[in-house]
Amino acid sequence: MIRKTWAGRKLKGFRSIPAVDEESAIDVLIKLSHLAMDHETVDEIEINPLRVLAKGAVAVDVRVKLRA
Repeated sequence: MIRKTWAGRKLKGFRSIPAVDEESAIDVLIKLSHLAMDHETVDEIEINPLRVLAKGAVAVDVRVKLRA
């Protein structure tokens, strides 16, 4: 599904930017969905930016909003 999005297509490389670790990007999305499903108090999760590297991914800044 991610491969069909604009961002997903850019994971394979874009102009002079080399390809990155697509599996790590997918793993982050899956783990975020599990986190939200496993913890009912999670209202929002914001990662800005998520740096996907040649090997691995790093969430530079993360904000989690919980329900009261």
